Amino acid sequence: MAEDQSLDAAGTGCWVSHRRGDLGGIDEITLQFQRVCESPEFLERLRVKGFVEPTFHRNEELVWGNPCFDKFRCAASYKKPSTRLGLVFHGTDQHNLSSILKTGLSPGTRSKQAYGRGEYFAKDPILANKYARGALQLLVFVVVLPPQKEHCPNVIVVVSQNDHQLPIGKVTFQCFNSMKSKQTTPVHLTAFLLLSAVMIMALVAPDFELGKALLLLSP
Repeated sequence: MAEDQSLDAAGTGCWVSHRRGDLGGIDEITLQFQRVCESPEFLERLRVKGFVEPTFHRNEELVWGNPCFDKFRCAASYKKPSTRLGLVFHGTDQHNLSSILKTGLSPGTRSKQAYGRGEYFAKDPILANKYARGALQLLVFVVVLPPQKEHCPNVIVVVSQNDHQLPIGKVTFQCFNSMKSKQTTPVHLTAFLLLSAVMIMALVAPDFELGKALLLLSP
């Protein structure tokens, strides 16, 4: 289905990814990813996933002199041009959001790390939302994509180096509709099945009023 296709054409599994060499400096990197998050295509995909009225908010803390910003800028500048940067999601308690946007994730809070040391991110916002504890907000990060860890599900990204992750903003939403994210029967198939049932009833039940049934099915 179209809604399950990634915006990323590089096969990383992230919704969006770019080679570092294609983006220039840290300001260009940040701006490019933020623009994608503000795009109608990105927000529509969130809606299809079940996030009601999603809105992306840029992280206004990302300025020169901010330790989190400066660390990522320095680390990214030394990476090969072929290094992939990916967009990922992180769910957490609402009380943690402001501090994370300002200083990034702290290695001191790591716990229950089934797939090795590092900060854990999700390529799919639905997975990240399971850790948001009802916050109705998800953090959006740009990370230096590491090699996929053995036995680690492809939807999870584990970033061990603290300077390889940058919180570029957050997505807020009114509520999450889990039923909307599930695959539904296409409208044309539903109509076909209903019409088939009506025709069968007309054949097996002499008193069945076909004309009235067809009128009920018509738009």
